[in-house]
Amino acid sequence: MADDEKLTSGRSTPVPSKQPGTSTLILETGDDIEYTERFAREHSIDDLLVLACGSDPAQVIERTERINAEQKRLLTDARAAAKRVGAHTAVEELSDPADLSTTGIAISSFLDDEGGTVVCFHSLTALLEAVETEQLFRFLHVLTSRVHAADAIGQFYLDPARTDDRTIYKLRSGFDTVVETDTVSRFSR
Repeated sequence: MADDEKLTSGRSTPVPSKQPGTSTLILETGDDIEYTERFAREHSIDDLLVLACGSDPAQVIERTERINAEQKRLLTDARAAAKRVGAHTAVEELSDPADLSTTGIAISSFLDDEGGTVVCFHSLTALLEAVETEQLFRFLHVLTSRVHAADAIGQFYLDPARTDDRTIYKLRSGFDTVVETDTVSRFSR
């Protein structure tokens, strides 16, 4: 079962230290990657992979550019039409992130066995609009296992304001840690 952490102040609480080979479910209302940005300020990141599903690619590129990492890659859905390339971020389009096999292959190809990679998946909420909960649960099981095997760190965002309680409880069981921001309180133990 996942360890739960509650951030009492979304912007001022230090990001908890994370061990390589772990995946965190971040329950956060909103459309940003703030937790990943804060994590990067306190931890060294060799490689950063951001999967932006249903997010504004220009905004995600801008935020990704602020993160200090040796290599940065953004995967985005073609519907978002990310034609702009950041100065330090390679941008690739996924024709359909709901094609979980292709999405999983694209993510796995970025992972290596040397560790130091952070995978930021924003957001699971958008995928839940395209696939069934059980299908996403199985996909996440495989993906978090791959993150573990690659000694990487996974950060997966889910907006609890747009997701029903049953789905959140099912998905959270597949993560090592669950972080709830101060705007989320209904899932605390």
